[in-house]
Amino acid sequence: MQFTPIAVAAALTLAALPSWPAPGAAPLRVQVAEIVDRQGFERPMRAVTLMLPVGFKYEAQVAWSMTPGGCQRPYQPQLRAQAADGQQAIALLPGEGWGRSSFGALTQG
Repeated sequence: MQFTPIAVAAALTLAALPSWPAPGAAPLRVQVAEIVDRQGFERPMRAVTLMLPVGFKYEAQVAWSMTPGGCQRPYQPQLRAQAADGQQAIALLPGEGWGRSSFGALTQG
């Protein structure tokens, strides 16, 4: 079984939340949020679909960086969401990308 960075981040976020909703409280209502890649393909394409609490406003994109070297991935889904009252927020944090080769140092990235 393989876990994506977004699945791991979501699991860690949910694990950090207190048991919610509290007993007797209304159930959590969610809305669909999409991260659309507007740069990587011939036309805009949905890259990630996730659920946010209802009423959260969000900004999302896929950022591409084709800079060779470093410890970053060539693409990074980005999301910042905030409750209408500004008391709660959710963000996807950047991930790292690592690789290894037995062919020596790469000269083309």
